[in-house]
Amino acid sequence: MNAQAATHQASPGGWVSLLWNQSAGQGRVHPDDARHLPVAGGGPFLCLGRDATYVTIDTPSGPARVEPFSVVVLPRPPALLVGSKATVRSERGLSPRTATVVSLGWHFKEAKYTYHLDGTTKRYNEDDLEAAA
Repeated sequence: MNAQAATHQASPGGWVSLLWNQSAGQGRVHPDDARHLPVAGGGPFLCLGRDATYVTIDTPSGPARVEPFSVVVLPRPPALLVGSKATVRSERGLSPRTATVVSLGWHFKEAKYTYHLDGTTKRYNEDDLEAAA
């Protein structure tokens, strides 16, 4: 399923990303929760719930409610979560190392998660990493 086609159907336990620019007046965040979100898009985020008006997502600084039209449902959960240990696969021509996942991203064109590891600025794809033992 194309992640961009799966909008507005976020459900608890699913993963979502946001397509909007809050500073340009796009997307609506509950007024009490705006401090928890970046000003332009963001994610991926775990969906915590949904009501008639908002989708609640889990951000690093706390739960935030956003209107459904700004939510894009991602096709699967990430293979690794923030805080987990990952090993870089040396067979992919990369320097082998084990480190902690410090942030996640979503690459819309390639439809896959990206990962940042502690101690590096490189963005790794899912295919570059495996869970550390």
